[in-house]
Amino acid sequence: MTLGRFGGSAPVIPGTSAYTGSPESGPSGLEQAKEHRTGNPGDLTVGYRDVSVRVFNSAAISIANNTDTALTFDSERWDTDAMHSTSANTGRLTVVTAGKYLVFGTLQYANSALGDRAVIIRLNGATVIARQRTPATITKNHDFMVAAHYDLAVGDYVELMASQDSGGALDVAAEGNNSPEFGMIRMPT
Repeated sequence: MTLGRFGGSAPVIPGTSAYTGSPESGPSGLEQAKEHRTGNPGDLTVGYRDVSVRVFNSAAISIANNTDTALTFDSERWDTDAMHSTSANTGRLTVVTAGKYLVFGTLQYANSALGDRAVIIRLNGATVIARQRTPATITKNHDFMVAAHYDLAVGDYVELMASQDSGGALDVAAEGNNSPEFGMIRMPT
């Protein structure tokens, strides 16, 4: 029996250095954690590791009037599974490991009281999987966040799109940790 910090006995968790049981008495704490996460004792599958990416653009991006525009991203906050490139197809997050993903994006439009503003998540250059649209009713910056939970296969890619119809070009602002930001995370299995 192990003494706790304040005297008396403290619980001992199987798989820790204080555990004195035998292998026949059951799986270790680490094996139990693996079993809980993956369903198979001792199986270190992708469900057990971080698969995520978050990217941003360090400069404002001009969005033409009445045109869906795929945003580009020149910088990465992180990329644990090589899903983004800063040199080719910089607007895409491409799936390397299949699974269910939470895909999210944020952006801020410049001031204008005319027309509508939208942010869209598009799959494989064609399918809209999430959209948020709102009319511009007053002159102020318009902040958007959009998200989708979606089952993605290896090779699928998603893009964050901006769309506005103010009558002229409008910028998506470059604002640290807010605009434009794009990312996705594979949900544990």
